[in-house]
Amino acid sequence: MTKKERFLRVLKIFFRYFILAAVFCVLAITEISEGVAPFALAFLFGARIIKNNPIAAAVLFFGASLLAGVSRESLIANGLAVAVFMLYVLTEKILSAKLKRKKNLDSIKNALLSLFYIFSNAGFLFFEIDGAIYKTLTTVIIGLIFLFAVISVLGALKTKKAKIPWTPDQIISLFAVIVVLSIGFSALNSFEFSVVKLVAVFVALVGIYYFDIKQTVILLICIGLGQAFATQNLNYVAIYAVYAIVSSVFKSKLPIMSIIAIFLADLVFGFYFDAFFNYDVLSLLPIVLGSALFLSLPKKVWAFLDFDGSRLAGFAISKNTINRNRAGVCESLNKLSNVFGEMQNVYRNLVKGTLSAEESAELATACVLQEVCDKCPTKHLCKREPKDDKEISDAILNTAKIGAMKGGSVSALDMPHILTIKCQQHLKIAQNLNKQIAGIKNKIVATNGFDGSKILMANLLDGTSKLCASFADEISRSVVYDSVKADFVKDELLYFNIVASDVLISKNNKGEFVVSVLVGRRDAKNAALPKIISKALGVKMQVDSIDDAETAGFSVVSLKNSPRYKLIFGVAQVAKEYNRTCGDSFSFLRLTNEQSLMAVCDGMGAGELANRASTLTLSLLENFYKAGFPTEIIMSSVNQLLTVSKQEIFSALDICILNSATGEASFIKVGGADGFIKRDLETDIIEAGSLPIGVLDEVRPKITKAVLADGDFVVLTSDGIDEAFSGDRVKLANFINNLKVRTPQELADVIMQEGLNRSGKIMRDDSTVIVAKLIEIID
Repeated sequence: MTKKERFLRVLKIFFRYFILAAVFCVLAITEISEGVAPFALAFLFGARIIKNNPIAAAVLFFGASLLAGVSRESLIANGLAVAVFMLYVLTEKILSAKLKRKKNLDSIKNALLSLFYIFSNAGFLFFEIDGAIYKTLTTVIIGLIFLFAVISVLGALKTKKAKIPWTPDQIISLFAVIVVLSIGFSALNSFEFSVVKLVAVFVALVGIYYFDIKQTVILLICIGLGQAFATQNLNYVAIYAVYAIVSSVFKSKLPIMSIIAIFLADLVFGFYFDAFFNYDVLSLLPIVLGSALFLSLPKKVWAFLDFDGSRLAGFAISKNTINRNRAGVCESLNKLSNVFGEMQNVYRNLVKGTLSAEESAELATACVLQEVCDKCPTKHLCKREPKDDKEISDAILNTAKIGAMKGGSVSALDMPHILTIKCQQHLKIAQNLNKQIAGIKNKIVATNGFDGSKILMANLLDGTSKLCASFADEISRSVVYDSVKADFVKDELLYFNIVASDVLISKNNKGEFVVSVLVGRRDAKNAALPKIISKALGVKMQVDSIDDAETAGFSVVSLKNSPRYKLIFGVAQVAKEYNRTCGDSFSFLRLTNEQSLMAVCDGMGAGELANRASTLTLSLLENFYKAGFPTEIIMSSVNQLLTVSKQEIFSALDICILNSATGEASFIKVGGADGFIKRDLETDIIEAGSLPIGVLDEVRPKITKAVLADGDFVVLTSDGIDEAFSGDRVKLANFINNLKVRTPQELADVIMQEGLNRSGKIMRDDSTVIVAKLIEIID
């Protein structure tokens, strides 16, 4: 360590204890009535929070206590108080070592601090037995209050250094400490010089230039109240408040304007209103000194008093930047949407399509005429006239049509008489026709496979295009921030001792609140935080995520609207004739924060083959839904995938998408059985859909929408249950309606058991029941 560093360190320690000594001296002479002066001793205990040398603090307290008067009783009482204080210091060190990891260690320390402070007044109580015990008891009570105020203020200065807003209890504690210090400064006043006025001028200038005008006025009122307590003159409250107001009105880059404004205000109060006792030119000296002290403070002090939160500026989210970025992303997504849209058009134009039987016959005929007739050495015998040429070609075409319809197998018996009589090569024509038709058929199969792949790719590109367009539309709206609600939320959080350095509140395209709060890491996990914000906004909110901020000690808490409902599920499944493998598959999947999917997939047949079909179909379905594709494109794409795979995979799909925010339900059925909504007094039937997926080239799912209420059940089943009730959906609906159940699992089990009872304890087909129940969330 260099000499300069050593000197600065010593200087820092000196000023630290000089300020501590000054505070002890002021508090030692501070009385709220004769004989009630608890503040210096309370400050001795409260100052432990800033970890000063306890011996030095005790010496300073004892020395300052002599200012209030020296007597044998006071020396003994103050000496005993110091001894109790040192005993507390020792106890605190032992406690900290043994309970180092205990979460409530600070609370235990504060409780012990209060207890030892009460014991430290024993000497004063002992020497007041002559009838003034009430004064000592009053001193203890007021001292305890001041002790907690000191702990709160020093704790805030130690951890926050005024960088972020203080909590309400810390602000109230600060005001209480200022009032007490003002009373003490008033004791230093003389007829010629007012120490309190010097402090008031200094605080007014500092507050106006580095704090908030409202806070500064309140601080000046507290200083005035202290002097009013000491002088029984309330004029000082108004005078010092005016200092803050006039200095704010004339605030500029040059503080001299505010200083002049305070001078003029003081002159008006002194000479015109006669507000001061024995006012003269020397009464302006405190203003001069207070202003000089303000102008002479180094910049490092202003950095300490930075209430604008510059240290946290890196966390504040730039609203303009966010909107600019959103516009850029929106433009890019729209471009991608257009590109994918063009690509899907290209793929659809590449689809050749399937040749009809007539087109295949014409193509085969042309080939036969070219390969057989044109090369026939005896063609001059059968084509003597022009009409003969047309008759023979028509005869070959008619034969080709018969072959195309029969799948590529023709014989001489299928040929017209004109062909068998006139043409000597009719058997060769039949063979060539069979060859051409078979070749065309193979090409058609291959072409259909390629076309299916192209259609599938076109569907995927179309879905991606729609997704990009949807995202662009969602992002295109500029975020409008509600600064009024943000300030209100800040105040509400502060009221509950949660400090929010930054709050951003906006609404999404659904009209729901989106909230981001910058708080300390400890506050980020406070369970009361979402409750306070919910109450402030009038909407139930829940924590969406907690992310660490860039600077240590802070987190960004993101909140969103809490769903109105929650979903619980139940399932029951029995394989056909108790096989080892059930051909049905089911799924419960959360798609977004609000939407959930429940589905039953019934693979055609039973056993492992059916299970493979249903599992594959359901897996494809889940992935498409998770990607956010529209339902029609999902069904078409899954159908094309199963078709292109050249596997005989047919599956009945029964899907319900539930919205936990609105209670809306969308039923999508492709060959599935009837579905049911069990309400309080009735059961609605959701009719079954079209043929199973994988049967036809085109799939048109049946989509039914409904709105659910609290306590409603959604029931989806496979064909096995339907068969158990003899295909009578009304009978099944009545059975479900008459049930008195509370949970979805209970409902699923009862339906399955009834199916078993009706089937003679053996299900004739794979059977699955899945049930969801909507439950309203009540605070």
